[in-house]
Amino acid sequence: MTGNSKQHFAFSAYDRFNGWNKLADKWKEEAEEEWAEAEEVLNRLVELGCKPADLQEAMKTIEFPFYDDPKQQIESDYNPEAVKIMSEMAAAFEDLPDDWRCPRCKQLKEKFNKA
Repeated sequence: MTGNSKQHFAFSAYDRFNGWNKLADKWKEEAEEEWAEAEEVLNRLVELGCKPADLQEAMKTIEFPFYDDPKQQIESDYNPEAVKIMSEMAAAFEDLPDDWRCPRCKQLKEKFNKA
């Protein structure tokens, strides 16, 4: 899934207003999971000693469009290309040398959790 919590909360509210409660529940569940994950990531960044400017950068989100058609909502949220890109990024991280340090927080590679 490639949306963000803000987009998914909006889909949930709109769909519930239109009586599409099962779909609304699904969007809300995804949004809550994404929000919890974001909170966990930010807490970990603080533990690693990131500065406020780094946290502000980490909290930036991509703006996603709003669709009022449930079919468009679902189709826009699944992007096979995004899944491929995330897999490639994870593989690239594995290829970094063990003594690699984050350019922002200066922590070693071993301090980061595999996503």
